[in-house]
Amino acid sequence: GRAFSVAPSLNVHILKYRGFGLQFEVASGAAWLTRPYNSITNRANNAVSSNLNSTTQLGFVLDGQITPVWVVSVGARLTHYSNGSSSLPNYGINVGTLNLGLCYTPKPVRRSDYIEAPEAILPHRRWGVDASVGIAWQESMIPDGPKYPVYLATLEASWLHRPSGRWLAGVGFEYVTSVYKFTKHLEAFETDKEMRQNATRKLVIAGHESLYGAYGVLLQVGTYFSKNPILGPPPLFEKLTLRRYFYLQPARIGGGLLHFGISIKAHKINADYISFELGGNF
Repeated sequence: GRAFSVAPSLNVHILKYRGFGLQFEVASGAAWLTRPYNSITNRANNAVSSNLNSTTQLGFVLDGQITPVWVVSVGARLTHYSNGSSSLPNYGINVGTLNLGLCYTPKPVRRSDYIEAPEAILPHRRWGVDASVGIAWQESMIPDGPKYPVYLATLEASWLHRPSGRWLAGVGFEYVTSVYKFTKHLEAFETDKEMRQNATRKLVIAGHESLYGAYGVLLQVGTYFSKNPILGPPPLFEKLTLRRYFYLQPARIGGGLLHFGISIKAHKINADYISFELGGNF
């Protein structure tokens, strides 16, 4: 089959010397795969089982300014496709590529065109509180089975260390309904309260968010401190979130705003879920 994707990217400059530069690139978006797994017509594809997937791309790009309007680039990238276990099977697809590019800019922006600020402008209030709630859906164990919701929430402290970036750290929880249904079916615990406790994951989480106007890219890592004896998660996880902010006070940087986000969470290379989240930073 084929894959078609749209993914906004973030490039971080690592080195720059005499018109040449090395960048780290990360991109995340949506992809459409033409031939997913189907229990009747396409059982051979056990990598992905849905047309709509998320895509994440990591890579390094070396570029050189060969003329004022032309830039040549060469890079190596790794692209991952996954549906976040919203349907099974979901082993995912990894594609490594080498890229050669040529960019033409008819009216390039020169350094002399910039008006440089004497110093970075930071708001008076740099500390904040970030709260969010969300929902995801998972298929559990059996392909073409029912999709169970996962309910989640986080509460974090945030520190705006520059106008375009903040650090966050806090706690959260996830309630995995498929685990509750499984233990209830097996009668694995004596009481319903114990079943719900086993299906609840308590976690600590920390990360950094890069801000681009009304958009944010949040990279986080975390671990669990709850006891989940049956179908418990691996100890560590990673999470990538793309956010869209809606300012309550447009003139106020870094606070008093609502956000909507789409996240993908994974344990190492195994996707856990894709969630839709709503919250605020105050």
